[in-house]
Amino acid sequence: MKFSILTLALILAPIAPAATLPSDAGWKTDSRHPDLQFRVKCNREAATIQWRSNYPGEVSAKFSVRSSTYEGTNGVTVPPAGMAETPLDTQYCSPSAFLISVTRFFMAPPPPPPPAPAASAAKVETAVAAKAAAPPPPVIYIPRYQAPEKLPTVSPKAVSSILVGFPRSEVLQTLGAPASQIIIPEESELRETLRYNLEDGRVAVVRLANGAVAEVEIR
Repeated sequence: MKFSILTLALILAPIAPAATLPSDAGWKTDSRHPDLQFRVKCNREAATIQWRSNYPGEVSAKFSVRSSTYEGTNGVTVPPAGMAETPLDTQYCSPSAFLISVTRFFMAPPPPPPPAPAASAAKVETAVAAKAAAPPPPVIYIPRYQAPEKLPTVSPKAVSSILVGFPRSEVLQTLGAPASQIIIPEESELRETLRYNLEDGRVAVVRLANGAVAEVEIR
């Protein structure tokens, strides 16, 4: 039996291998969860679904996969802002042949932020040394209140016993030391004024001339 070249070409055309699609068809976004993306990677006949998440918490998802040669339900766990893979047991792989739909979605609470780094030993030693070198706070001394000493007083009767002509020594012996004393030297005599506080609040003034009482006055 003889065949023309054209007839032979028509017979062989259907069994010629079709052009293969790129193994990476790009990332796709789940319509209900926009920060969860997936794509199918083919390695010969084996298919792998790659997942990546931009969610701050760990994502757990259930999804259905359908193609002309495969149908099933699988699960995946994607770490926070990370990636994961799901292998599929298939006999034929073409990224565009798979229809993937997320049926259940759960995101765990985001992990707590990492603790602040502990201060280095050098910084701690520096802080301790600075604290030790710092001068102590000033001590504020507040003296205790002391009431003023009570001025000595004499009785009016004792003052009345001092007469003109009494010597200075007898005045001091009778009345004691004065509260104040004024001495005025003059050409012919020495004048002196002694001031005493009386018990009744008045003041006694004893004036002396050349050491003898010249006048006694109570004010």
